[in-house]
Amino acid sequence: MPVADVARAAEVSEATVFNYFPTKEDLVFQGMEAFEAELLQAVRDRPAGESAAAAFGRFVTEARGVLAAEDEQTAAHLLGVTRMIADSPALQVRLREIFARYTASLAAPCSPRRPVPARPTSRRAWWPRRWWGCRRS
Repeated sequence: MPVADVARAAEVSEATVFNYFPTKEDLVFQGMEAFEAELLQAVRDRPAGESAAAAFGRFVTEARGVLAAEDEQTAAHLLGVTRMIADSPALQVRLREIFARYTASLAAPCSPRRPVPARPTSRRAWWPRRWWGCRRS
């Protein structure tokens, strides 16, 4: 979608759009910084004895914001955004950059400052640890 279409729908100039969103990719991923901050907070503030992987898993599986909506219009919008990202190499690159930033940001809270269970009880329990590099020392 051209930025001109976005500007027209918002009833602003293209320059105004670029004042708030330096790139087209920023328009799509504009809420990711807030999500990252909330994710980090959930991992940092996890209860004593809870692993970083468990806190991560709890956070990402909890319905919130647009993902908690149950109406068909929102579902159609999310499907459209998902398809747009899947069809755009530039958006896929940005998404990988965002996940790389998440990985780096989670490195400190995933340090072994709290005990982590020796053996996860299920496959679901271990995948976030492996994905985000949250390993025991």
